[in-house]
Amino acid sequence: MNSKYKTKKRTYEIFLMCTLLALIGVMVILMSIFNSEISEIKVRNLEDYEMGDADDISFCIDQQMVNDENKYVVSGWLVENGKTYEAYNYGMDLTANIAYNNTKVCLIQDDSVLVLPTKMVQRDDVTDIIQDNFSHKNSGFVSCVDSEKLNMEADATLGAITTDPYGKETLYILR
Repeated sequence: MNSKYKTKKRTYEIFLMCTLLALIGVMVILMSIFNSEISEIKVRNLEDYEMGDADDISFCIDQQMVNDENKYVVSGWLVENGKTYEAYNYGMDLTANIAYNNTKVCLIQDDSVLVLPTKMVQRDDVTDIIQDNFSHKNSGFVSCVDSEKLNMEADATLGAITTDPYGKETLYILR
């Protein structure tokens, strides 16, 4: 009886180990797909966007530089002033207005918009700065790309593209 128990236990351990390795493999594949998509630089036309008014946003560019590794880095935060969207919490059966932020950094030159891969960064300080009773902790962003991949002149204008929950994109010039 003892050897049957050990055999079943060993078989179960092998099954668990194989399942764990398979899950890790799937996660590695998904992460590589995600990283390849997020690292792409996209070129679009200026006419593809609705232009936003600079008075409708609050923003701060903390960093804009080419670092020692020849990477173009932009970081900061952006909030669309007074814009909230209705959100529904299914678990609590509640509806509330929330601030929503999905920002991509871009460079603008003539009629071309170079959309840079951008990641959201949590910024708890922005809620204290804006003080409108909404959480703006997801308003931070960072973009880091090989400066050699940028096909723009040095006088390109920094911009930001916001996408609302319904997919509407608005381009703001950051001056």
